Formats: sequence, structure tokens, C-alpha cells
Amino acid sequence: MTRIPPVATAAQSPAAIEALNAFFGALGKGVLDGKVGERIAITFALVEIVAHVAHVALNVFTNYLNSVAGTEIDFPHVSLDRSA
Repeated sequence: MTRIPPVATAAQSPAAIEALNAFFGALGKGVLDGKVGERIAITFALVEIVAHVAHVALNVFTNYLNSVAGTEIDFPHVSLDRSA
């Protein structure tokens, strides 16, 4: 049986994070061009791409479910510093 490598290895580099941001940004707009797809294919193995897409889908589903259920947030608000 083939062992699947851990997903976190490639995802830790800044270039990988930038590639994923471009991928999900383009995917959300419905304009996934060859350039973004090429960058993703070079950076990640297919199993890693599927894992990242599944992770984002699970987070979106969880957010929708919490919105419908009216889940109360039980942690303090944290503002993001976008200058970094």
C-alpha cells in the first residue's frame, strides 16, 4: 500500500501560501487560468491540492452551518494587522 505524504510540508513556504491564495482567489471568481493552474501543479502534488480544497470546503460548510444555527462566538474579537 502506498503511503500518502503529509500535506503540511509544501504548505509551509511563503511561495506555497501565495500560490494557494492565487488559486482560491481565481477559483472563487470562476477564472482559473493556465498560469495559476500551472503554478499550483508545480508547487503541490495532486493529493495535496485535493486536501487543501477539501479543507477550505469544510471551513466554508462549517461557517454556513454556524450562521444557520446562530452559534454564539465565545472568544474575544481580534483585529487583523494587514500591514505585515
